Amino acid sequence: MNFKKNNLIIVLTLAIVIAGLLYWGGGLFVSERKNIYYEKYINLYTLDFSQADDLSKERQEQYLEELEVWKDLLKKGEKGDLVKSFIGLAFLKERTSAYKMAEQALMLAGEVDPDNAVSFGNLANLYYFFMKDYPKAEQAYLKAIDNYPFKIDYYRDLSGLYQYHYNDLKKSEEILIRCVKNNPKDADAFKIITSFYVDQKDKEKAVWYYNQLKDISPESAALFEEKVNSL
Repeated sequence: MNFKKNNLIIVLTLAIVIAGLLYWGGGLFVSERKNIYYEKYINLYTLDFSQADDLSKERQEQYLEELEVWKDLLKKGEKGDLVKSFIGLAFLKERTSAYKMAEQALMLAGEVDPDNAVSFGNLANLYYFFMKDYPKAEQAYLKAIDNYPFKIDYYRDLSGLYQYHYNDLKKSEEILIRCVKNNPKDADAFKIITSFYVDQKDKEKAVWYYNQLKDISPESAALFEEKVNSL
C-alpha cells in the first residue's frame, strides 16, 4: 500500500514539474518570439525626411511621435500589435517617399496575419498609386477582397486598374458585379456599377442597376437620373 502511495506521489510530482516546465517554457517561447520581432525589425523604425520636402517641421515632429507609438507596439509583440505597428510604419515610410520600405512593412503585416485585409489593401494602393506596379496591385486587391469583401473602395480601385491600365473592360465589369453580389444593400456598390454602365452607354444594364439603387437609396439614385434617362 505504501509502495503504491509512494508511486502516486512520484507521478503527481513529475506531473507538476512537467506542467511547470511547459508553462515557463511556453512563456519563454512567447517572450523569445516577441524579442525576435523587435530585435529583427526595430532597425526599420527610422525616418528619412530628405525626400519629403513638402513636410513641415511640425508634421515631421508628429511623424516621429507616431513612430514611437509603432515601436512600442512592435515591442509588445502580440499579433494584433505587430500588424498595427507594421501598417503604421508603412504609412510613415510612404509619406516620406520610402516606398520600398513601406512595401516591406506591409508585407510583414501580411505575414503576421494573412487573414487581415487592411495591410493588403494598403499594399495594393502603394503598388497602384505610387510604385505603378499594376500586376502586384491587382493581386493585393484580390487578396484584400478575399479577406474582407465588404470594403467598396477595393473593388472600385481594382475596376479602375483593369479599365484604365489593362484596357480590360470585361474584368472591370466582373469585379463590379462581384462587388454588388457581396454587398447587395450597399448604395455605394450600386453607384459604382451604375456609373460604369452609364459611361459605357449600356442603357439596359444602367437602368437595371439604377432601379436597384433607387430601392436602396433614392437620394443616391437621383444623382444618376438625368444621365440614365439620356442614354
